[in-house]
Amino acid sequence: MGLEADCDVRFGKQSSSGHARLEEKELLFHGDFRRAQERARESLQLDIYALAHLKSAGRLPDWVELRFLESGLAGGKRPTLEEAARTETRIRDIAALIRRRDFTPRPSFMACGLCAFREICPHTARGPETEREY
Repeated sequence: MGLEADCDVRFGKQSSSGHARLEEKELLFHGDFRRAQERARESLQLDIYALAHLKSAGRLPDWVELRFLESGLAGGKRPTLEEAARTETRIRDIAALIRRRDFTPRPSFMACGLCAFREICPHTARGPETEREY
């Protein structure tokens, strides 16, 4: 299960090279099967893996999947060409912002939850972490 490969993906004049381990990307998640499927459908990570496979192998993978460690759940999807096109557009748009040095804050619950600066950022979509009393 899985694939480990070097890839060189081109988007117009821009290229990105790297080594990808497209395997069981296991995450911590507690929930039900329906929620696991929803997470997979919404996963930019899976969309990028599918796009990289399309660009390097000439076809979409049959299936991409997230596996959640503690719960043992898995959520997956069959990638589509429409998703690949949207993902490529998103990558191009973000690359253009970076080239223009446009780092305007775009807070969101998920992005801010992962950010190490959320405690001091005036733009966070999440408040500062509070001490829990047990």
